[in-house]
Amino acid sequence: MKICVVAPPNPFHTATWLDAMRAALPFTFDLVSPNVPIPQGYDLWHFLGAHHREEKIPKPFIFSIWNRREASEIVSLEKKLVTQADIITCANREILNEYGRLFNCREKLRVAKLQSYIIEELLTFPDRKEAKEMFNVSGFTVAIGYHGRRRQGHPSIVRAVTDFVKRTGATLMLHLHWQLKDDYLEEIKIALRDLPCKIITERLTPKELAMFRLACDVMINAQPRDHFSLAMVEHLLARSIVVNGDWHDYAELDENAYHEKVSKLSELDRKLQFIYDNYEPLFEKTEKNVTYVAENWSWGVVTQSWVNMYIPFWSRSLVGVPRYVSE
Repeated sequence: MKICVVAPPNPFHTATWLDAMRAALPFTFDLVSPNVPIPQGYDLWHFLGAHHREEKIPKPFIFSIWNRREASEIVSLEKKLVTQADIITCANREILNEYGRLFNCREKLRVAKLQSYIIEELLTFPDRKEAKEMFNVSGFTVAIGYHGRRRQGHPSIVRAVTDFVKRTGATLMLHLHWQLKDDYLEEIKIALRDLPCKIITERLTPKELAMFRLACDVMINAQPRDHFSLAMVEHLLARSIVVNGDWHDYAELDENAYHEKVSKLSELDRKLQFIYDNYEPLFEKTEKNVTYVAENWSWGVVTQSWVNMYIPFWSRSLVGVPRYVSE
Protein backbone atom coordinates (compact mmCIF):
# COMPACT_ATOMS: atom_id res chain seq x y z
CA MET A 1 0.00 0.00 0.00
CA LYS A 2 1.31 3.46 -0.93
CA ILE A 3 0.62 6.17 1.66
CA CYS A 4 1.33 9.83 1.04
CA VAL A 5 2.19 11.41 4.41
CA VAL A 6 3.17 14.98 3.58
CA ALA A 7 5.12 16.73 6.35
CA PRO A 8 7.61 19.34 5.08
CA PRO A 9 10.27 20.67 7.53
CA ASN A 10 8.42 23.97 7.95
CA PRO A 11 4.79 23.40 6.91
CA PHE A 12 3.91 27.08 7.35
CA HIS A 13 6.53 28.12 4.79
CA THR A 14 5.11 28.21 1.26
CA ALA A 15 8.32 27.12 -0.48
CA THR A 16 8.84 23.96 1.59
CA TRP A 17 5.15 23.12 1.30
CA LEU A 18 5.18 23.39 -2.50
CA ASP A 19 8.38 21.33 -2.66
CA ALA A 20 6.66 18.58 -0.68
CA MET A 21 3.62 18.60 -2.96
CA ARG A 22 5.73 18.54 -6.11
CA ALA A 23 7.59 15.52 -4.76
CA ALA A 24 4.24 13.73 -4.38
CA LEU A 25 3.01 14.50 -7.90
CA PRO A 26 4.53 11.60 -9.90
CA PHE A 27 2.80 9.01 -7.73
CA THR A 28 -0.68 7.60 -7.26
CA PHE A 29 -1.46 6.81 -3.65
CA ASP A 30 -3.79 4.39 -1.89
CA LEU A 31 -4.09 6.84 1.03
CA VAL A 32 -3.31 10.55 1.37
CA SER A 33 -2.56 11.79 4.91
CA PRO A 34 -1.14 15.33 5.07
CA ASN A 35 0.40 15.75 8.51
CA VAL A 36 0.34 19.54 8.29
CA PRO A 37 -1.87 22.41 9.43
CA ILE A 38 -4.87 23.63 7.51
CA PRO A 39 -5.02 25.52 5.10
CA GLN A 40 -2.06 23.70 3.56
CA GLY A 41 -3.92 20.38 3.73
CA TYR A 42 -6.80 22.04 1.87
CA ASP A 43 -4.39 23.06 -0.90
CA LEU A 44 -3.02 19.53 -1.11
CA TRP A 45 -6.18 17.80 -2.23
CA HIS A 46 -6.78 20.48 -4.88
CA PHE A 47 -3.17 20.04 -6.02
CA LEU A 48 -3.20 16.23 -6.21
CA GLY A 49 -6.76 16.10 -7.53
CA ALA A 50 -5.97 18.47 -10.38
CA HIS A 51 -2.85 16.49 -11.28
CA HIS A 52 -4.81 13.25 -11.54
CA ARG A 53 -7.72 15.04 -13.25
CA GLU A 54 -10.15 14.27 -10.48
CA GLU A 55 -12.89 16.63 -9.41
CA LYS A 56 -13.00 15.24 -5.92
CA ILE A 57 -10.41 14.69 -3.26
CA PRO A 58 -8.21 11.59 -3.77
CA LYS A 59 -9.67 8.81 -1.63
CA PRO A 60 -9.18 7.54 0.96
CA PHE A 61 -8.06 10.73 2.68
CA ILE A 62 -7.08 11.66 6.24
CA PHE A 63 -6.42 15.23 7.30
CA SER A 64 -5.22 16.68 10.57
CA ILE A 65 -6.32 19.65 12.66
CA TRP A 66 -3.68 21.08 14.97
CA ASN A 67 -5.15 24.55 15.60
CA ARG A 68 -8.35 25.85 17.05
CA ARG A 69 -9.90 28.50 14.82
CA GLU A 70 -12.67 31.03 14.88
CA ALA A 71 -15.92 29.61 13.49
CA SER A 72 -15.80 31.83 10.39
CA GLU A 73 -12.35 30.50 9.50
CA ILE A 74 -13.41 26.90 9.98
CA VAL A 75 -16.54 27.13 7.86
CA SER A 76 -14.89 28.98 4.98
CA LEU A 77 -11.79 26.81 4.84
CA GLU A 78 -12.56 23.31 6.07
CA LYS A 79 -16.21 22.44 5.46
CA LYS A 80 -15.50 20.63 2.18
CA LEU A 81 -12.66 18.65 3.75
CA VAL A 82 -14.86 17.56 6.65
CA THR A 83 -17.50 16.33 4.22
CA GLN A 84 -15.14 14.29 2.05
CA ALA A 85 -12.45 13.08 4.46
CA ASP A 86 -12.52 9.50 5.75
CA ILE A 87 -10.79 10.35 9.04
CA ILE A 88 -10.06 13.70 10.72
CA THR A 89 -7.35 13.71 13.37
CA CYS A 90 -7.29 16.29 16.16
CA ALA A 91 -4.40 17.31 18.42
CA ASN A 92 -6.44 16.80 21.59
CA ARG A 93 -9.90 15.94 22.86
CA GLU A 94 -10.92 19.58 23.27
CA ILE A 95 -10.42 20.25 19.54
CA LEU A 96 -12.17 16.96 18.72
CA ASN A 97 -15.25 17.98 20.72
CA GLU A 98 -15.31 21.43 19.12
CA TYR A 99 -15.21 20.09 15.56
CA GLY A 100 -17.75 17.40 16.41
CA ARG A 101 -20.19 20.11 17.50
CA LEU A 102 -19.49 22.37 14.53
CA PHE A 103 -19.82 19.78 11.79
CA ASN A 104 -21.75 16.88 13.35
CA CYS A 105 -18.96 14.52 12.26
CA ARG A 106 -18.05 12.83 15.54
CA GLU A 107 -17.74 9.40 13.89
CA LYS A 108 -14.86 10.63 11.69
CA LEU A 109 -12.81 12.25 14.45
CA ARG A 110 -9.78 10.70 16.17
CA VAL A 111 -7.23 12.07 18.63
CA ALA A 112 -3.75 11.62 17.16
CA LYS A 113 -0.75 13.40 18.59
CA LEU A 114 2.42 14.67 16.91
CA GLN A 115 5.80 13.10 17.52
CA SER A 116 8.73 15.08 18.92
CA TYR A 117 12.45 14.37 18.76
CA ILE A 118 12.82 16.72 21.72
CA ILE A 119 10.62 14.47 23.84
CA GLU A 120 12.83 11.50 22.99
CA GLU A 121 15.89 13.51 24.04
CA LEU A 122 14.24 14.54 27.32
CA LEU A 123 13.29 10.95 28.13
CA THR A 124 17.01 10.31 28.69
CA PHE A 125 16.70 12.73 31.65
CA PRO A 126 19.75 14.94 31.13
CA ASP A 127 20.94 17.06 34.04
CA ARG A 128 19.25 20.45 34.73
CA LYS A 129 22.47 21.99 36.05
CA GLU A 130 24.30 20.93 32.89
CA ALA A 131 21.51 22.45 30.79
CA LYS A 132 21.81 25.82 32.53
CA GLU A 133 25.57 25.77 32.10
CA MET A 134 25.12 25.13 28.37
CA PHE A 135 23.19 28.40 28.04
CA ASN A 136 25.35 30.27 30.55
CA VAL A 137 22.50 31.00 32.95
CA SER A 138 22.07 30.38 36.66
CA GLY A 139 19.51 30.95 39.37
CA PHE A 140 15.77 31.09 38.67
CA THR A 141 14.85 30.97 34.96
CA VAL A 142 11.54 31.74 33.25
CA ALA A 143 10.77 30.89 29.60
CA ILE A 144 8.32 33.15 27.78
CA GLY A 145 6.49 31.55 24.86
CA TYR A 146 8.09 29.11 22.44
CA HIS A 147 8.65 30.80 19.05
CA GLY A 148 9.15 34.18 17.41
CA ARG A 149 5.73 34.98 15.97
CA ARG A 150 4.07 38.20 17.10
CA ARG A 151 0.99 36.36 18.33
CA GLN A 152 3.07 35.01 21.24
CA GLY A 153 2.79 38.46 22.79
CA HIS A 154 6.28 38.51 24.34
CA PRO A 155 6.41 42.28 25.06
CA SER A 156 3.14 42.24 27.03
CA ILE A 157 4.25 39.24 29.07
CA VAL A 158 7.67 40.79 29.73
CA ARG A 159 6.04 43.96 31.03
CA ALA A 160 3.76 41.89 33.27
CA VAL A 161 6.72 40.11 34.92
CA THR A 162 9.22 43.01 35.01
CA ASP A 163 8.70 43.81 38.70
CA PHE A 164 9.12 40.14 39.64
CA VAL A 165 12.39 39.93 37.69
CA LYS A 166 13.71 43.08 39.37
CA ARG A 167 12.82 41.74 42.82
CA THR A 168 14.34 38.29 42.37
CA GLY A 169 17.00 38.63 39.67
CA ALA A 170 15.37 35.85 37.65
CA THR A 171 16.53 35.34 34.05
CA LEU A 172 14.00 35.45 31.22
CA MET A 173 14.54 32.81 28.52
CA LEU A 174 13.28 33.48 24.99
CA HIS A 175 13.74 31.10 22.07
CA LEU A 176 12.58 33.14 19.07
CA HIS A 177 13.87 31.23 16.07
CA TRP A 178 10.66 30.41 14.24
CA GLN A 179 9.14 33.17 12.04
CA LEU A 180 10.81 36.03 13.92
CA LYS A 181 10.65 39.45 12.19
CA ASP A 182 13.30 42.12 12.81
CA ASP A 183 10.78 44.78 13.84
CA TYR A 184 9.18 42.42 16.36
CA LEU A 185 12.58 41.50 17.80
CA GLU A 186 13.21 45.20 18.41
CA GLU A 187 9.87 45.49 20.26
CA ILE A 188 10.89 42.58 22.48
CA LYS A 189 14.28 44.10 23.22
CA ILE A 190 12.67 47.42 24.15
CA ALA A 191 10.35 45.64 26.59
CA LEU A 192 13.28 43.73 28.10
CA ARG A 193 15.40 46.86 28.55
CA ASP A 194 18.12 45.92 31.06
CA LEU A 195 16.42 42.84 32.48
CA PRO A 196 18.51 39.65 32.83
CA CYS A 197 17.63 37.57 29.78
CA LYS A 198 18.82 34.99 27.30
CA ILE A 199 17.57 35.55 23.74
CA ILE A 200 18.15 32.79 21.19
CA THR A 201 17.26 33.52 17.58
CA GLU A 202 19.10 30.71 15.81
CA ARG A 203 17.76 27.24 15.08
CA LEU A 204 18.63 24.68 17.75
CA THR A 205 19.21 20.96 17.24
CA PRO A 206 16.78 18.59 19.00
CA LYS A 207 19.42 17.95 21.68
CA GLU A 208 20.02 21.69 22.19
CA LEU A 209 16.31 22.45 22.29
CA ALA A 210 15.76 19.69 24.84
CA MET A 211 18.48 21.24 26.98
CA PHE A 212 16.88 24.67 26.57
CA ARG A 213 13.57 23.31 27.90
CA LEU A 214 15.44 21.71 30.79
CA ALA A 215 17.25 24.98 31.60
CA CYS A 216 13.93 26.70 32.35
CA ASP A 217 12.46 26.45 35.85
CA VAL A 218 9.18 27.98 34.69
CA MET A 219 7.49 28.27 31.28
CA ILE A 220 4.80 30.89 30.62
CA ASN A 221 2.29 29.97 27.92
CA ALA A 222 -0.05 32.96 27.93
CA GLN A 223 -0.52 33.85 24.28
CA PRO A 224 -4.12 34.69 23.27
CA ARG A 225 -4.66 31.32 21.55
CA ASP A 226 -2.88 28.00 21.78
CA HIS A 227 -3.54 24.49 20.49
CA PHE A 228 -1.82 22.28 23.07
CA SER A 229 1.60 23.04 21.64
CA LEU A 230 4.31 20.41 21.68
CA ALA A 231 6.71 22.99 23.13
CA MET A 232 4.49 23.26 26.19
CA VAL A 233 4.35 19.45 26.45
CA GLU A 234 8.16 19.31 26.21
CA HIS A 235 8.41 21.78 29.10
CA LEU A 236 6.09 19.55 31.12
CA LEU A 237 8.42 16.62 30.52
CA ALA A 238 11.45 18.77 31.40
CA ARG A 239 9.70 19.44 34.73
CA SER A 240 9.45 23.15 34.12
CA ILE A 241 6.53 24.54 36.11
CA VAL A 242 4.20 25.53 33.28
CA VAL A 243 1.94 28.56 33.73
CA ASN A 244 -0.93 28.51 31.23
CA GLY A 245 -3.58 31.10 30.55
CA ASP A 246 -6.87 29.65 31.78
CA TRP A 247 -8.49 30.80 28.53
CA HIS A 248 -6.81 27.78 26.90
CA ASP A 249 -9.13 24.78 27.10
CA TYR A 250 -6.71 22.31 28.70
CA ALA A 251 -9.09 19.91 30.42
CA GLU A 252 -6.71 17.07 29.59
CA LEU A 253 -3.95 18.76 31.59
CA ASP A 254 -6.30 19.53 34.47
CA GLU A 255 -7.13 15.84 34.71
CA ASN A 256 -3.72 14.26 34.14
CA ALA A 257 -0.88 16.70 34.86
CA TYR A 258 0.26 19.52 37.11
CA HIS A 259 0.30 23.08 35.78
CA GLU A 260 -0.45 26.52 37.16
CA LYS A 261 -2.94 28.95 35.59
CA VAL A 262 -3.64 32.67 35.42
CA SER A 263 -6.80 34.36 34.17
CA LYS A 264 -5.05 37.55 32.97
CA LEU A 265 -1.50 38.78 32.41
CA SER A 266 -1.61 41.06 35.45
CA GLU A 267 -1.70 37.93 37.64
CA LEU A 268 1.68 36.71 36.38
CA ASP A 269 3.69 38.75 38.90
CA ARG A 270 1.93 37.20 41.89
CA LYS A 271 1.92 33.73 40.32
CA LEU A 272 5.67 33.78 39.65
CA GLN A 273 6.35 35.03 43.18
CA PHE A 274 4.27 32.16 44.55
CA ILE A 275 6.26 29.64 42.48
CA TYR A 276 9.57 31.27 43.45
CA ASP A 277 8.72 31.17 47.16
CA ASN A 278 7.45 27.58 47.05
CA TYR A 279 9.60 26.12 44.29
CA GLU A 280 10.72 22.87 45.94
CA PRO A 281 7.27 21.50 46.91
CA LEU A 282 5.81 22.67 43.60
CA PHE A 283 8.65 21.04 41.67
CA GLU A 284 7.81 17.73 43.35
CA LYS A 285 4.35 17.95 41.78
CA THR A 286 5.89 17.95 38.28
CA GLU A 287 6.93 14.31 38.69
CA LYS A 288 3.48 13.21 37.49
CA ASN A 289 4.06 15.19 34.27
CA VAL A 290 6.95 12.90 33.30
CA THR A 291 4.69 9.85 33.43
CA TYR A 292 1.86 11.65 31.65
CA VAL A 293 4.01 12.78 28.72
CA ALA A 294 5.90 9.48 28.40
CA GLU A 295 2.66 7.51 28.26
CA ASN A 296 1.05 9.78 25.65
CA TRP A 297 3.84 11.27 23.49
CA SER A 298 6.69 8.75 23.38
CA TRP A 299 7.69 7.74 19.87
CA GLY A 300 6.26 4.23 20.09
CA VAL A 301 2.89 5.30 21.50
CA VAL A 302 2.35 8.03 18.91
CA THR A 303 3.49 5.90 15.98
CA GLN A 304 1.21 3.03 16.97
CA SER A 305 -1.80 5.36 17.15
CA TRP A 306 -1.22 6.50 13.56
CA VAL A 307 -0.61 2.96 12.31
CA ASN A 308 -3.87 1.86 13.95
CA MET A 309 -5.69 4.44 11.82
CA TYR A 310 -4.03 3.20 8.63
CA ILE A 311 -4.71 -0.52 9.24
CA PRO A 312 -8.32 -0.52 7.89
CA PHE A 313 -7.08 0.99 4.64
CA TRP A 314 -4.30 -1.57 4.34
CA SER A 315 -6.88 -4.36 4.45
CA ARG A 316 -8.41 -3.02 1.24
CA SER A 317 -5.25 -3.57 -0.81
CA LEU A 318 -3.07 -6.10 1.06
CA VAL A 319 -3.59 -9.55 2.52
CA GLY A 320 -1.01 -9.06 5.29
CA VAL A 321 -1.17 -6.05 7.58
CA PRO A 322 2.18 -4.84 8.94
CA ARG A 323 2.21 -3.95 12.61
CA TYR A 324 4.47 -1.43 14.30
CA VAL A 325 5.95 -2.88 17.48
CA SER A 326 7.34 -0.35 19.94
CA GLU A 327 10.56 -1.22 21.76
